[in-house]
Amino acid sequence: MRRWMVWLLGLYSDAYASNQYRVLQQFFKWLGEEEELPDPMARVHPPAVTEKLVPVFTSEELLKLEKACQGRSFAQRRDAAIIAVFQATGIRAAELAGIRYDARDPQASDAGVAALVVAGVNNRGPLTSNGIYQMVARRGRQCGVVVHPHRFRHHFSHPGSTAAVQKVT
Repeated sequence: MRRWMVWLLGLYSDAYASNQYRVLQQFFKWLGEEEELPDPMARVHPPAVTEKLVPVFTSEELLKLEKACQGRSFAQRRDAAIIAVFQATGIRAAELAGIRYDARDPQASDAGVAALVVAGVNNRGPLTSNGIYQMVARRGRQCGVVVHPHRFRHHFSHPGSTAAVQKVT
């Protein structure tokens, strides 16, 4: 078990290795009780997990992203709306892609802004979560900001971010 933990720590993060340790610990505890076997995890210690600082957006980075989406084309407006929704809500890409909109039946729609947010270009249909990811990453590359949708969640939940301050007040 110790060799396996060392192997895990060599390939993956300490948080992942710790998670695997906890899973196996519970499994072997159950197996030992069921089959009356010795617990191979009894003398194996969990790996130490170091806290990592998750980067949040600076106001300059958010301004660069906003400027990268400026324009009057459908794609520019759509991308600006998606980034604004991410920044304001911390929503997951899959949750955003899952918003339903039906122009013919407002009762079947989740939100009135969904048409702008999730629609594709040239009648390609709604953006998938992967499409949203690609768009956000592309806009980030255009303006020199490292960005992916999940980074907005960290920014949203960070106590010093503008979104968190607005959320609290």
